[in-house]
Parts: sequence; C-alpha cells; structure tokens
Amino acid sequence: IFFTLICFFLANYIGLDRHWVTNYDHEFTLIYNALLFNSHIPIEYVQHPGYFTILFLSIFFKLLSFFDFISVYKLTLLNNDNFEDSFQKLVFFTRIYSVIFLSLFCSLAYFLFYKLTNDKKYSFILSLIVFFAEGTIFHLFQLRTELITMIFIVLSLISLKTFLEGEKKNSSFYLIFFITFIICSVLNKMQVFF
Repeated sequence: IFFTLICFFLANYIGLDRHWVTNYDHEFTLIYNALLFNSHIPIEYVQHPGYFTILFLSIFFKLLSFFDFISVYKLTLLNNDNFEDSFQKLVFFTRIYSVIFLSLFCSLAYFLFYKLTNDKKYSFILSLIVFFAEGTIFHLFQLRTELITMIFIVLSLISLKTFLEGEKKNSSFYLIFFITFIICSVLNKMQVFF
C-alpha cells in the first residue's frame, strides 16, 4: 500500500496527463504494439523483445475497454477523427499501468530483501533505496520494457531462495518457477543475459 500511494503521488506530481508527445521514446512504441496485438496483427517492435510488457499492456487495454474507460483498444478502432483524444487517453492509462507495476516491483523487492534478511526495517530501507534509484524512478515518467523484466527477475530470485531453503513441502516447484521467471525475463529484455 505504501509503494502504491507514493508511486501515484509522485506520478501525479510529474503529471500523468501530460501530452503524449512530451516523452515519446518507449510509450508510443509499446502502446502501438499493444494495439497491434489486440488487432491480431504481428507486432513490429522486434529490436528488443518486450513481449510480456506488450502482452500485459494489451490485456490492460482490453480491461479498460470492457469497463468503458477507453473506446480504442485495438488499432483498427483508431482513425484520424479520434486519434489525438484516444491516444492521449491510452498514454494516460499506460502511465497508470506503469505506476501499478512499479509499486508491484518495489513490493516484491521488499519481499525479496525480507526473505534474505528476516528484518522488516532493513528490508524496507533497502526497498526504498531500490525505489529511489535512478533506473527505477525513471519508470514514473514512462513505461519501458525493463520494468516487467525486473519483476520477473525478482520473482525468480524469490523462487530460487525458497527452493534453496527447502522448507516447503513441494520445494522442487520453486526451481521450476525460478527457471520459468528467468526465461520470461529474457523474453522481455535480452540484456538480462549480460
């Protein structure tokens, strides 16, 4: 709850509703490919995989459309008449999506630190340091593929730690989770290899 509140506070301070051309590096590309994905058209963003970021964003758009927050959730619904307004709404909700996943990442980082140290205060301080790191807080400004990748990496480390502890009845499943989350992180961002 703490990370969700602080993320939304800071993101709102920065401006969730600022115009979409102010920062068009990754937001535009990921939104466009999510719209392609929902239109059953092959994605065009192939330099970096970003598969899960695009997949989860396309599902997020479908949910928003289902609850009638947005009218355009696939590329075929976008035209010259509704482009500006629709794209501004898509960017606004993409920034909310980014904030939600950023708070999830920080919460998972806290949980990982707690599994490693068994100290709540120390884990909280370490997770705050991770949150205020330049690479993490950058995701309040725009969505990038690194965010979902970081979530997968932290989930894989939590799974590995749980497997190594061997306390759980079916701890071998955590080794499978570790491998699965590592593979998902690589599918989302190839630089995980390095």
